Amino acid sequence: MSIVAALYARTAVDDDLHPIAEQSARLRAYISAQGWSLADEHVFEDVGISGLVFERPGLAALLDALHAGDFVRLVVEHPDRLSRVLSDRWLIENTAARLGCRVVYLAEAPAALPAFALPGRVASG
Repeated sequence: MSIVAALYARTAVDDDLHPIAEQSARLRAYISAQGWSLADEHVFEDVGISGLVFERPGLAALLDALHAGDFVRLVVEHPDRLSRVLSDRWLIENTAARLGCRVVYLAEAPAALPAFALPGRVASG
């Protein structure tokens, strides 16, 4: 049985420098290379909406499908495409995990928090 995947693509601006179609194509290619299945109804996109905003139509539809158990892999290009607000991204990732869905980012995870942001650490210099 094939793993059922979904993709989420977002761009704050859809222009020649930030085409949503290219982002979605990269995600589709990755899903295909893994041998996972992707139905058209599992392609979620938000165009022209900042990642600082949680209320996005594509994200809302994704969360509905996630809660319905429609897929078990969510493929996103980079964590900031899912959300630029760490607490919102944490909520989405943990909801997915609780529901048995793994979030896969194509890009490297963001760098570790700087020393001054870690509990018990004192920044120097």
